[in-house]
Amino acid sequence: MISKTYTGEVNIVEFTDSEEALNPILEGKTTPDHLFLDVNMPEMDGWEFLEILTEETEKNKLPTIVSMLTSSVFPNDKQKALKYNYVKHLANNPLQRISVSNIFE
Repeated sequence: MISKTYTGEVNIVEFTDSEEALNPILEGKTTPDHLFLDVNMPEMDGWEFLEILTEETEKNKLPTIVSMLTSSVFPNDKQKALKYNYVKHLANNPLQRISVSNIFE
């Protein structure tokens, strides 16, 4: 959806395992400009991922923007997500073209 909607240059790397996505960031091997992070993931959910990322970014000031994806209808999830400095968007899952357009405006 991102590559179909966003017209700028983009390098998309997908992960199905949250630890595989997080480890290269923590090891300094990559510094993504933008992360799309699902709230509900197996093994480590999006909240746990954010806690670890926040700890690390406080040490190294990573310039990462996070867009949280959720199928949740709970208003508390939006409030919780926006408490993290790097979370700039909360979008419904599955991701829609209009959400991608709004995120990259």
